[in-house]
Amino acid sequence: MSGADQLLIYYVGITYLTLGAILYFLIKRIPPNIFIGLRIGFTFISREVWSRVNREYGASLVALGTAVILLNYLGLPPNTLLNVSVGAAIVITLVFIIRAYRLADYYATMKVGGGGEGVEVIKPLKLGSLRTALAIAPPILITASLILTYPILPNQVATHFGPNGLPNGFTSKYGFLTFVTPLILTLSLLGLASVILGMKLPIAFYNPWTTMGRFFIAVTDLLIATSWVMVLTYVSIVTYNVLGRHILDPGLVATTSSLITVLLGIRVIYVCLIKRSKGTSQA
Repeated sequence: MSGADQLLIYYVGITYLTLGAILYFLIKRIPPNIFIGLRIGFTFISREVWSRVNREYGASLVALGTAVILLNYLGLPPNTLLNVSVGAAIVITLVFIIRAYRLADYYATMKVGGGGEGVEVIKPLKLGSLRTALAIAPPILITASLILTYPILPNQVATHFGPNGLPNGFTSKYGFLTFVTPLILTLSLLGLASVILGMKLPIAFYNPWTTMGRFFIAVTDLLIATSWVMVLTYVSIVTYNVLGRHILDPGLVATTSSLITVLLGIRVIYVCLIKRSKGTSQA
C-alpha cells in the first residue's frame, strides 16, 4: 500500500466528513439550491423537508467519513476501501431519497398558474425516442460485455490505471463479478432511472426556479452522459484484461468524459439560474 493511496483515501474520508458536517450544522441556514445538499424535487418541495432530510443525510455522511478514515488508519486495502465507501455513499443517498419522498408525499398535487387558481396533478414528464434509447442502452451494453468476456478474464483483473495507461489496481475475478460490475452497472442505470422517474413520479423534478420539463431534460441528459461514461469505463477495463491493451486511450476518454459531464452540469445550472420561467415553476 503506497503513501499516495493512503492520502487519497484520507481525502475521500475527509470530503465525506466535511460535507456531512456542513449539512448537519448549517443546512437550516442554507436555502434550497442546486449546489449543495440532497438536491431533488422531494427536498425542494418545502423548506421543512429540505432541512430535515439534509440534516439527517449530513449525519450519515459524517459517520461514513469517520469510518473511512478509521479503516484506512487500520490498514484496510485502499482499493477495497474506496469501492466500499463509494458503494456505501450510493446506498445512503438512495435511502434518503426514499426518506425525502415519504416526507413530501402529501405534496403530490401542486398549485399551477402562479395565481393560486387551481390544483392540478403533475403530469408525467417524457423524453423523445432518441434520449430514451440512449438511457436504455448503457446497462444492456455492460451486461452484454460481462457475458461475453467474463469466461476469458484473468484471475486477477486490472481495474484501475495510472496516467501512463498501465494498471495499478487489481481485484479478483470473483470480486470483479460481485462488486465492481454491480457498482458500475448501478451507475449506468442513472439515466434510465431518471427517465422512469419522470414518467412515474414527476414530482421528483419539482424545483422553484424553472419549469419541471426543462429541469427534467437537463438533469436527465447529465445522467445519461454519466451512464455512458460507465459504459466506456467498463468496456475499457474488460478489453484491457482480455486483449492486454487499451482500444481507446484512457487519458483521452477520461478527459473527454469529464469535459462533457462538466458542460452538461453547467447546463443544469444555466437552466435553473438563468433561463428562468416567468410566472410559473411548473411544466
